[in-house]
Amino acid sequence: MNLKSTKKEIIILRHNGGQLGNQLLLYTSIYAYCLEKGYKCTNYSFYEYNKYFNFKTPNFWVRIFEKLSEIKFYRRRVIVYLIYKCTSYLLQTLKKGLVIKEDPADFIYLPPTPIINTKHQEIIKRIENPLDKLIYIDGWIFRNPMGLKKYHEQIIKIFKPKKEIIQRVNRFINQLKKDHFLVGVHIRQGEYKSKKFEGGRLYFNEKEVTAILRRYLRKENKNPEKVLFILCSDGSLDISHFAGLKIQIGIGRMIEDLITLSLCDTIIGSNSTFGSFAAYYGNIPFFIFDRKNGFVKARGDNLFQY
Repeated sequence: MNLKSTKKEIIILRHNGGQLGNQLLLYTSIYAYCLEKGYKCTNYSFYEYNKYFNFKTPNFWVRIFEKLSEIKFYRRRVIVYLIYKCTSYLLQTLKKGLVIKEDPADFIYLPPTPIINTKHQEIIKRIENPLDKLIYIDGWIFRNPMGLKKYHEQIIKIFKPKKEIIQRVNRFINQLKKDHFLVGVHIRQGEYKSKKFEGGRLYFNEKEVTAILRRYLRKENKNPEKVLFILCSDGSLDISHFAGLKIQIGIGRMIEDLITLSLCDTIIGSNSTFGSFAAYYGNIPFFIFDRKNGFVKARGDNLFQY
């Protein structure tokens, strides 16, 4: 997927190893910057998810990693990413270009988002130097909240999944929308369950989520018979905990869950980029689980942190 410009090309070379939500946040932030400046935008590191979208594979090198990412073997995703990470260093050496690395101490904001950090202002000047035609972006913490808002319509159009994915989700959700107010519920498990990740504070089990959903019904004065909770998770769920609530389990695949959530009336879920990007995609409210208040308007790690 490229913009119509041959003057300067920005290549997203590496991210943080995160999954679809994280990678979409990086990709769209830089893509919005390229829209603002008229640059060509290419993403080598999106090889794992290109198959879900109408993007052209940039080159043979990326195509190899697309194929590797489809092979089933132990810890496939991590191993393929480590191989990619190593070989991407070689690419930088073979194909000369300006390498822009992330700042571990803070987000690097991209135009049209205002840039206050003087160090980062210099980085943007380096990127926009007309003498440098090829720019490599190395890292994940590049953000463009104003760009995401400004170019929302264009981004949603370009980042629309393939037709068969949209049709599958529409068949699933259209029948549910007829008689219900749909609340998408994103329950992140995976590494969130581990005490090694943020001390486990971001993980909410089925019992906790049920209490939050009941609190939502009370606080929003919703008729329980008219509200359908669509549960999307990266792990299996014990649905016995949700007795008394009208629930529907999502389709199950990551991309379908993302689109399903975006087509709901609102989203309540784990504090993650997956839920926040789904809300951005559908232009709907996003609330995160909170142990004190039950749920709160998304802050912190959402798309528009600034």
